[in-house]
Amino acid sequence: MKILQFLQDEKGMFSSTRLVFIIWGIGVFVVWAIVSIRSTTPGLVQIDTNMMLVLLSLMTGKAVQKFGESKGESKGEKPPDEAKPTVTGTVTPTKG
Repeated sequence: MKILQFLQDEKGMFSSTRLVFIIWGIGVFVVWAIVSIRSTTPGLVQIDTNMMLVLLSLMTGKAVQKFGESKGESKGEKPPDEAKPTVTGTVTPTKG
């Protein structure tokens, strides 16, 4: 799987939420690995609770967004970008 395919949703649009999640995840892992390597005590350093909460909130946000999108599609509702404008009123033909 290519990275660009992972960042795209089913419609082929890029997802900024997925990008932010990947960047945060890689950033937390890199910082944790560096701190664990440079630590004077043997073993792994515990990841800060605040970092875990940020990652959890990103995962939860994406799950809620995905649930909302799939729920709207199952009801037959069209997303706003696919909605067709409606015209109200009457049109009277003119003789020319």
